[in-house]
This record gives sequence, structure tokens and C-alpha cells, in this order.
Amino acid sequence: MQTQIGNGPNGETLVFALTSKDKKKIKGIPSVMVYEGYVPLFETFYGEVVKEGRIYVFNDHRLMKVFRETGEAAYRFTQIGAGANGETIVYVLASSKKKKQPLDMIAQYGFYQE
Repeated sequence: MQTQIGNGPNGETLVFALTSKDKKKIKGIPSVMVYEGYVPLFETFYGEVVKEGRIYVFNDHRLMKVFRETGEAAYRFTQIGAGANGETIVYVLASSKKKKQPLDMIAQYGFYQE
């Protein structure tokens, strides 16, 4: 993990999960570079934000950026107690997908948690 105390948009602490390859780096860490806007995003995106004991899951970097700035998710699908330690999982959705259960995101979250 790389921890950046007070570097969040409202002074929050940021914690980045690192691969074993990146754990000894100080600069050039892909997840940090994406967060800071230095790297163009790939077509597929996956991100998580932990806030107030909930895990917010994103498949759209733009929605994650808005969430980081406002702390709100306009459209979401929530699973209470579905996290590995009983956390609430909130899948943040685009308005065009607000009426469908995000099965692809649920599967992707489960994949990353194993």
C-alpha cells in the first residue's frame, strides 16, 4: 500500500493498493499516475473507494472522479453486507444503466477480492 495523508480532495488520506512489482517504487506507480491524471485510461476501468465503511466500486473513471470531488453517487446499486468483511458494497452506475443490476461489476468485484 502507498498512503498519502491529507492528499484527497477534502483532505482525506489516500491509500493505493500496489502490485508486488510496484511496492518499492516511489514514482511511476500506475494507479497513482491514473488518479493524478498523468496516464490515459484504457477502455476498461476498475476502481474502488472506501468511504465510511462502504466500498464504492466503479467501472467508469469519470464517475469515480465526480465521486471523489462530491462524495456522492447519483446512481448506484447497493449490496448490504456483501463485502469480504461484511462491508456494504456500492456499485456506482452511469445514468444509462441505472435500471439494471450491474452483474458485470459484481462479477469483477468478486474476482478482485479473491
